[in-house]
Amino acid sequence: MSTSLEMSGSVVTFSDADVLKTRIRHDKASELSGADQNDFAKFILDELESERRWEPAFEDLQDERERLADEALQEHEAGNSQELGLNRL
Repeated sequence: MSTSLEMSGSVVTFSDADVLKTRIRHDKASELSGADQNDFAKFILDELESERRWEPAFEDLQDERERLADEALQEHEAGNSQELGLNRL
C-alpha cells in the first residue's frame, strides 16, 4: 500500500514504511521550537524533492542492469564464460 502527495504539480508516492518514518519524525519534530520545526519541514520537503528527481535515473539504471544480466546469462549459456578461481582474480 502507498500514499500519494502532490508537490509542485507532480505526484509523489510513498510506501507505508516511508509514511511511518515520517509520522515518527513528525512526533519528534513537534517537540521542537517553531523555527526548528520550520527548518525540519524544509529539510523533509527538500529530501522528498531530491528523491523524486533521482527516481527516473535509478529506473534507467535498473533497465540497464537487467539488460546486462540477460546478456551475461546468454553468453554463459552459449558456453562463452569460464569459471574464475580466487587465484585467477
